[in-house]
Formats: sequence, C-alpha cells, structure tokens
Amino acid sequence: METAAQEILTDKTINPVFQRAYNVRGWVNTRAYEIKHEMALGERKPFDEVVIHYGDPHAFGQSPITFVRQVARYISRRDGYPADVDDVILINGGAIGIQIGLASLGTDMPNGKLKPGLMIPIPGFPQYNSRIVEFNLYEIPYYLEEENNWSFNIGEMKKAIDEARPHCEPRGLVLINPGNPTGVINFDSTEDRRLKDRIGAWSSNTWLYNVSQHQ
Repeated sequence: METAAQEILTDKTINPVFQRAYNVRGWVNTRAYEIKHEMALGERKPFDEVVIHYGDPHAFGQSPITFVRQVARYISRRDGYPADVDDVILINGGAIGIQIGLASLGTDMPNGKLKPGLMIPIPGFPQYNSRIVEFNLYEIPYYLEEENNWSFNIGEMKKAIDEARPHCEPRGLVLINPGNPTGVINFDSTEDRRLKDRIGAWSSNTWLYNVSQHQ
C-alpha cells in the first residue's frame, strides 16, 4: 500500500547550525523585522516604514537578477515540470553545492540518536566521502556493477539501506549522473529514484553535457 511522502528536511531534522545561522546579525536586526511584521498587521508606530540595510538591495524592493529566473525556465523546459524561482540556488561551483546540501543533513545527534545516513556510489567522487566525515554522517555505500556497464542495481541498493538501518537513519541518496569516474549515464527517469524508502535524492549532473547531446 502506497503511503504519502514525508519531508526529509524539516525544522526538527535539519542541522541545528542552520537554525542559528541568521542570528549573527543580532537582536536589532531581529527586532526590525518584528516591527515590520507588526506594522503589516496594522499596528501604529511613530514612523511610516522600517529600513533594514545589511548589503541586500532586494530588501529595498529591487527585483532579483534576471538570470535566476532564466535558470528556472531552463529547468522547467528540460525536466518537463514547473521550477519555482524561489527554489533555485545559484552557487559558485558544484563543490559548494555538495557542501551546502550535505551540511543540511548533519546534526549533533541529541539524546543518543542515530547518525543521518547518506548513500553514495562506489566508485564515486571522493569529495562526498570527505563531507560525510566533516558533517558527521554515516556512509552507506552502494556498488555500481562493472559487468553491467557500471549500472545501479536497485535491489542491492535497497539491501544496503536495510543493512545500514541499525547504525543510522537513512536520509539521502547521492546520484552522480553521468558517473564520476565511470562517465556512464545511469538511472532512467522511470526508475524509483527514492527507492520507495522516503529518502531524499541529491543528483549531481555536472558532466551531463560532456557525454550527451545538449538539447
């Protein structure tokens, strides 16, 4: 019986560092936003507006730079379903994307909870192994089959998850497509990307158009 999908990252499961990140600007910044909210609800103040400036022109109403929206349109055209511009994060290289994404999984594991588990392909990109150590994650390796052109074996991947459950809470699946270092394009869109196991997917497509036609 199919069950409703659940969110992998929530306010309770995300790395606690992310919950504290924006407090570095201090209570003045926090209070300024509270006052703006109070005014929006109709509360009268001895001033007409609140101006908060910390180097963010968008805070003053400037429209976001256009190429963010262009990227969203491209993703919509490429993947066949709408991409929300608010969900697009532009970064200065894939390595930073790996760092940000996997940092969100890390946790200090209060009360003796299990580590978050991350599935990574073998052979694969060594930076994932390094980040697993950095963010205190549990490595769940799944092995690509050389005799089948370095393809994924869904059954073996599910087995790897089951074997890891006593040691971690499986949270993420890394898909490197095309494979690095194999160069093979894998994981057809008709496959069950989340293995029906309620784990999030990190898809790394950095080299996709180096080995396939760009449409």
